[in-house]
Amino acid sequence: DSLLQEVAMSCHKALRTFDVLENIFSFLELESLDNVCKTCSIWSESVVQSLMWKKLAYRFASQTKQDFTILSQKGLNLNFEDNIEEESDHFEKLCRSFSNFKTNWKSIEPKETFLCCAPVDVNKNFGYEWSPWWQWKNQGGWIASFTFDEKYLLCGVIETLQVWDLDSSECVSIFETPRDDIIAGVDIALNCLDLLGDIAVSGSNEGIIRVWDIKTGKYCKRLECSEYGAVDALKLFQNFLLSGHDDGQLIIWLVKSPHEVILVSTLVHHTDILWGLDISTRFVVSCSEDKSVAVYLHSDIFPEISKSDRNLSINNKENLSVPGHLSSRLVGHTAAVTFVSVECDLVVSGSRDRTVRVWQLDTSGYTVIRVLVGHTELVHYVAQDQDRIYSSDDNGELLVWDKRKVVDREEHSGGGGEDVGDYLVKRFDYGERGAIDCIKIMGTKVYTSYDDFGNIAINDFW
Repeated sequence: DSLLQEVAMSCHKALRTFDVLENIFSFLELESLDNVCKTCSIWSESVVQSLMWKKLAYRFASQTKQDFTILSQKGLNLNFEDNIEEESDHFEKLCRSFSNFKTNWKSIEPKETFLCCAPVDVNKNFGYEWSPWWQWKNQGGWIASFTFDEKYLLCGVIETLQVWDLDSSECVSIFETPRDDIIAGVDIALNCLDLLGDIAVSGSNEGIIRVWDIKTGKYCKRLECSEYGAVDALKLFQNFLLSGHDDGQLIIWLVKSPHEVILVSTLVHHTDILWGLDISTRFVVSCSEDKSVAVYLHSDIFPEISKSDRNLSINNKENLSVPGHLSSRLVGHTAAVTFVSVECDLVVSGSRDRTVRVWQLDTSGYTVIRVLVGHTELVHYVAQDQDRIYSSDDNGELLVWDKRKVVDREEHSGGGGEDVGDYLVKRFDYGERGAIDCIKIMGTKVYTSYDDFGNIAINDFW
């Protein structure tokens, strides 16, 4: 008995020692850590002094890239100097809000704000004197497309590029195409754009790709592609630029700098307009008016660039040859495929047939996982993150699907026979703004743009 009492006393003392408690508490999840704080004042104080909530937040952030983005967006890296109580309180709230976001996304009502991109708003709010050519057409500021990195958002408004600072929500630059560079008598509207590092690119109905330097704001390079019709899709990846064209071409370019861009190869695996492009760590996908999605392996279309190859010029590019093989062609849509998204080996496509298809890629080909039915008009755009699939249509509706249910379901019929409610999480109706032309996801925020609305809507589900 005396031995048991001695052991009990030792355990009791140990459980009142901060370093022992910290080691034990470091294994706990949110609910258990919450219970610890309610148990006694010593344990609660140990949680504060050991910054257990901060450590839990960093554990959450280490789970996936998206979780890291979410928590960084909401204050993961804030500095509190020596105020431990304030720091602990901040990270406790951060962990609780993160858990609520992950668990209850479906029931959260988002907070909506706007980036007002129309000329009258940009001039008024940021002191510009911007008078684009298309104002006389009574266009309020149609946003052709937009994209972003960690710092900037790049959007195309008719024929003009705007650069927005994401932290301050300020328009910091306007890139206007020089008047003497525009082809007379041709529709000059932008169709597509992309941003990577200091390089911005835009593609237009003229069949021209224009390259800009974000830092200097200078127009650096003009790539003439008008023989293939309009430029409908652009994607920057590492040292390369991919462009999709009206006649179905996929062109691969080597980007040495904003001033030097070299044609690598031209692939023709579509028989009609190439509408969309996306890239994952292994695959490149393109979609077309010809009702199909083309799939390529990186190794088949991207040449390896060695140090010696960096001296290549437009007149010396023999080492840039690539096989250009088509890995797979995804078929099943009954009308044009208007947009495509790929993440890892999962492809999501939207079509004028009003369906969204989800495909699994592998070394032997592909599997149709699901056909999602719920849109009443043609699908304009699709996007995905780790938990959800987003699709928009010509009616201005945004549908959000449960990606985990779509992918993890044991029986994959591939025929879309299930009730739409099996997978549909939310439906938003923005019909008064026009068709939704672009969807981008960053952390807890969903960015959308619309026909003739002139604003980018930001819905935060935090």
